[in-house]
Amino acid sequence: MLCQIIELVYMFVMDMSLGLTCDVTRRARVTVANWFEYCHTVCTNIIAKKLKMVGTDADPIQIDESRFAGGRKYNRGCILNDDASPLSEDNDAEVEKISATTAPV
Repeated sequence: MLCQIIELVYMFVMDMSLGLTCDVTRRARVTVANWFEYCHTVCTNIIAKKLKMVGTDADPIQIDESRFAGGRKYNRGCILNDDASPLSEDNDAEVEKISATTAPV
């Protein structure tokens, strides 16, 4: 049973069509459609739980460009310990700043 589930999830991830998946796995179209819908729901829920960066007109989000290049802007100033690259690519993306008058989008 687990192998069959993994097979359907693999076909979903590989973006195979519903008809081709039915032919390859020899499962009913309704079964494959239900599993594909379930996989889509799981992916959507994971993305929805990620925190989003939210800025306002009064307090916009400012991006430090030196973080991308790993250096200083115009090669001026000292490199401080705080200028080190983030440990994870998602660390900076998960920061959420919401003002009291605005709701997240």
